[in-house]
Amino acid sequence: MEKPNRPKNLPVKLDYSIFARELADAAFELGKLDGLQRQLPDPSLLISPLTVKEATTSSKIEGTKSTVSDVMRYEAGELAKHPDTIEVANYRQASLWAMKKLGHRKLSLSFIKDLHGILLNQVRGHVKRGAFRDDQVFIGKDGDTIKD
Repeated sequence: MEKPNRPKNLPVKLDYSIFARELADAAFELGKLDGLQRQLPDPSLLISPLTVKEATTSSKIEGTKSTVSDVMRYEAGELAKHPDTIEVANYRQASLWAMKKLGHRKLSLSFIKDLHGILLNQVRGHVKRGAFRDDQVFIGKDGDTIKD
């Protein structure tokens, strides 16, 4: 079996002149975006749909069936159509909370337990909020072994 092609020395030295134009264009567009967000009364509104999309997409690994629309409707006050919707909304809230708190709080066991508490609020497994598992788990179909 052939070894994958890997760089010999890390970190790799990049020649930015190869993509200088793209880098300059990206920096310019980010500058425009930064200027626009400063005019908003609540800049988080700009990224809110993206955080819902990220939470929905990331939660699919757990088998959730909730959509971006489901989560947005739930957060706007509608009843959740699926229990999964609350889980995805909790994932998003935990992510937003973590981004806010990490500016002045260290990553620690209590921080992780607090995140876990947000994640499991009003969903299956809520009785174990803020507690670490003492058994091994894996993602798979019901009845599969870890080798499967």
